[in-house]
Amino acid sequence: MHLTRIPKIPIMVFIMMLFISTLSLSSPLKVGVSIAGPPLVERVNTAQGPYYFGFFIDLMNNICKRIGTTCIYQEITLNNEFEFLDSGKIDVLIPIKPYTSSELKQYAASIPYAVSKIHFITSKDSPISDLADIENKKIGVIKQTFYDLLVQTSFQNHNQIVAYNKESDLLTDLAQHKIDVIVLNNIIAQRLLNNNLYNIKLIGQDIPLGQGYGILALTDKAALIAEINKAILSLEKDGTYTSIYDKYYNP
Repeated sequence: MHLTRIPKIPIMVFIMMLFISTLSLSSPLKVGVSIAGPPLVERVNTAQGPYYFGFFIDLMNNICKRIGTTCIYQEITLNNEFEFLDSGKIDVLIPIKPYTSSELKQYAASIPYAVSKIHFITSKDSPISDLADIENKKIGVIKQTFYDLLVQTSFQNHNQIVAYNKESDLLTDLAQHKIDVIVLNNIIAQRLLNNNLYNIKLIGQDIPLGQGYGILALTDKAALIAEINKAILSLEKDGTYTSIYDKYYNP
């Protein structure tokens, strides 16, 4: 049987293409994260540099593993996160707030890895006991989390919604009765209630707000987001996501 010899140049081209493809897949993914505090993201400084840990970090490390790469983390703030994403300083952003409609139009967005819900909170001695009681009240909310979403709801109609930059200020003003009600992510609200450090109570049930929590990239990275989507679905299917969630939220 006669075998036709393959020319050397096409073989070299094929090898180079294979090398470039492998290099591309193994390039670290630059992930922008905010130091949101436990259980989301924390940082400790080591001799080797900053070390990040928390729910977001475990989630992203598992996603990176499943798409054949590794994560490297770039610390960002709520004020500059989209500047870093738009300028290409990071490949993807994992925001601490839910998606907004404008973000879904402007960026490539993953499927949500978690639903977004809020819980209204008041002081234990407050007469407010139901969501229907929240009328003609001052409602405090963190500016960079749920503020933009909350002002688009019916709670804006008969209440004054006050924006805060820090959770500590929010809780202090509630304790001093400078505001009547505060709004937090439902998981954080439950954690604050459980630790018994604050004289608070939850109002009614948690309610959905926003379009879920996910991962954002520029539109030219739609293929990357498609791979991230596959990884999220895989993590959910085999129980890895539940294990990560329980590690931080149901220890």
